[in-house]
Amino acid sequence: MASGISFLSDLALLSRKPLTPQEMLDHAESLKFLADMADRCARRLTELARISGKT
Repeated sequence: MASGISFLSDLALLSRKPLTPQEMLDHAESLKFLADMADRCARRLTELARISGKT
């Protein structure tokens, strides 16, 4: 996740340099990967919260 946050920070600089179509596709795939990871982490935290709430 830490490298994902760093990647997102780097995306803020995109408007300052031109990207090739392949670079844009690569960034899009990276964002999809990070979104999937964030979703899985959020679901797991929700499950843990439910388990912790039952004690």
